Amino acid sequence: KTNSVTLNDFFTFTQSKAKAFSIGENFLLLCICKAVDARTTFFTKQDFETLKQNNKKVYLFSAGQADNKFVLRYIQKGESEGIDKKYLTACRTPWYSIEQRPPSPIWVGVFNRTGLRFIRNEADVSNLTAFHCVYPQRNNLLFDIDIDSLFAYLLTNTAKKILTDNSREYGDGLQKFEPNDINKGMMLDLYQLQQSDKQEIVALYQHFRNSEQNELKYINKIDPILNNYFMR
Repeated sequence: KTNSVTLNDFFTFTQSKAKAFSIGENFLLLCICKAVDARTTFFTKQDFETLKQNNKKVYLFSAGQADNKFVLRYIQKGESEGIDKKYLTACRTPWYSIEQRPPSPIWVGVFNRTGLRFIRNEADVSNLTAFHCVYPQRNNLLFDIDIDSLFAYLLTNTAKKILTDNSREYGDGLQKFEPNDINKGMMLDLYQLQQSDKQEIVALYQHFRNSEQNELKYINKIDPILNNYFMR
C-alpha cells in the first residue's frame, strides 16, 4: 500500500496542529509555506499573525537534537509513516533535520504571469520553495547597500526588464524564475549612484511604503533617476 503522507504534511504545522501534538514554538520555525499567503509587496509581522490566527501553515518542524517527549513521539510517528525513508530525508542526519539558514530580507516569486514579484520580508520569517531568497553577501557588491535601497531598485521597471531576460516562459504567459536566473541576472551598479540620487530614491521608496495602497507612482519616479546612469 502506498503511503500518502508527504514531507509537507509532516514538516508543516498550523497552530492547531502544534497544539494537537503538544509541539512548542521552540521546536517550530516561523515560516511562509505558500505563495498565496504573501500577496502584497510588504509582508509584515501583523500579516504573519493573521495567518497564524487563521490556522494557516506557518510553522516548520525544527526539532534539532531535542529530547522533549512530545517531539520524540512526533518523530516516531514520522518514522512509522515512512517519512524518514523518503528521498530527501534519507540523505539527512538526523533525517528530520532541516536546512539552517536565516530568513532572507527579500523574497522573489518563482511563478508569475505579471513579471517578477519581489516581497520585502519585514516579518523576518523563513520561507519554503514558493519563493527564492535574496541574501546580500559580504563577498559581493550588494553587501554595503541598504536593503531598502536595494528593494526600491528591484521594484522598478528598469530592474524587472533587465532581470526578465533570464526568465523561462511557459504556456499562457506563465514565467518561471530559477535561482540561477536571479543569480546571473544583470543589474545596475548601485555604487555608481550619487548621494543625492540615493537620498531621493530612498525618500520615494518611503513614500511608496507609507502610502495607503503602496502607490506605484512613487516607484515609477525612480526609473528616470536610474535611466540617467545608462546614458553615461
